[in-house]
Amino acid sequence: MADKVSGPNESSSSGASGDTPVSMTQFNSAMAQLSRSQQETVEHMNQIHAQFQQWASAQAVIKPSTGASVAAQQVLQPPPPHGPQHHAVPGNIKLAKPSLFTGATKANVETWLFEVEQYLTAYGVTDYSQRIAFACASFKGVALQWWQNQCLTHPGLQLTWDQFKEEVRKRFQPIEASRTALALS
Repeated sequence: MADKVSGPNESSSSGASGDTPVSMTQFNSAMAQLSRSQQETVEHMNQIHAQFQQWASAQAVIKPSTGASVAAQQVLQPPPPHGPQHHAVPGNIKLAKPSLFTGATKANVETWLFEVEQYLTAYGVTDYSQRIAFACASFKGVALQWWQNQCLTHPGLQLTWDQFKEEVRKRFQPIEASRTALALS
């Protein structure tokens, strides 16, 4: 006899698909399908990240035009929302990507946000949507599941970079760290 995994209301006779027991084979099949779906999502995010890297590199490359002055050939990026003006690193310099953020209990959300912000600032990325897309491409595990849920429950969600960081902090910053930060400010 195959082991069964029951839904939340196994004794209910409503017949709803979430209420019927499933075999371990069915459960394992569903979990494998979920795993494949998550892997496809990660691969898609990696493709987006690669496209973003190509775009960022292309933005840093300056193509001289005939008779133009050196000053006219330089591309200056606007400053990030809250900080000093920075120039994008040249396209031939490759910086290490920020670490992946899993959302694990021991993961330091403030350090990760700082890493991402420094990376994006170094490449001159100031557009909020591009910043958020890049940051989300660094999500893995619980953090990726949280963001996927945000996207599914709030289609068309539009956040500024600061709003995004606040949402990430609200979800992943431990309560004690929040209290300490408030006490220090």
